[in-house]
Order: sequence, then structure tokens, then C-alpha cells
Amino acid sequence: MPVCALYLSSWKATYSGILPQARLDEVDHQLIAKLWAGIFAELDLPRHSILVAEERDELIGVVHLSPSVDDPNDMEVARLYVLPEHQRRGVGSSLLADAERFGRLSGFRHASLWVVENHHAAQGFYTARGWLPTGESVTRQGDGWSVQELRYRLALPDV
Repeated sequence: MPVCALYLSSWKATYSGILPQARLDEVDHQLIAKLWAGIFAELDLPRHSILVAEERDELIGVVHLSPSVDDPNDMEVARLYVLPEHQRRGVGSSLLADAERFGRLSGFRHASLWVVENHHAAQGFYTARGWLPTGESVTRQGDGWSVQELRYRLALPDV
């Protein structure tokens, strides 16, 4: 599944030096394949979507959207990843703009996402596009690792 290879490659490159090594080590193709199988199984549900970016028939970026678990009237940008060699070329910005458009057209009032606390590049990316931190945080934990994430939010005005 090409999306799994894209996700694994970009996820590991993105979080190297940001997430604890124990977390990086436990994520492999098998775990990612299970994750994306679940995501694809939800696509027939209302207001769920996966948007992709391609270049010369190659998958280079993906964004996964769904209603927020906290408020079904809000859209959650659950995953946004671009292959490392295609980053900083507008692919992520384009995917995010398409995600915001999807949210508006789907009737969501707001969009939200979670950013790792010490991932300053991602925080800058989102704030430059109008997303604001809410002050909410969550700690995610696993075997030998924990990481703090911060919530960002964007109003989605009617179209």
C-alpha cells in the first residue's frame, strides 16, 4: 500500500530527533498497515476523507480528515504527511488548504489538530496559515516513551 510507505518514511524523518528513540523504534510497516487499514475502513462514514498529493503518478503527500472525537461538528486533521524530498515546496500547504475547503464544504465549524510540543517547525507551519494554539495539551505514552502534544484550531467560516 503506497500510503503506508509514504507515511512511514515521512513520519520517521519528521520525528527523528523530536520523539524519543523508543517511539521511533516501535513504529514499523506492520503497525502502519494496521493503522491505515482502520482509516480506510472508516472512509464510508460521513465526513471522513483522505486527500492526496501526487507528482508524476507518485504519491507524495497525504492528509487524513475526520470528525473530532471531542466535538463531531469540528473536523480533525488527524494526519498530514509529505515525503521528505518533497517538503518545503508547497505540497503540505496545498493539502492543508484542500483539507480546510473539505471541512467548510462538509459543514464543519472548526478544524483542529495536535502538534508535538517540541516540533517547532510544525507549529510555525500551522500558525503561519492561521491556526492558533488552544492551550489544550495531552500526553501520549507508550512503552518507554511519552510525548506532550498541543492542540491547534482554525475557524472554518461558511462558504
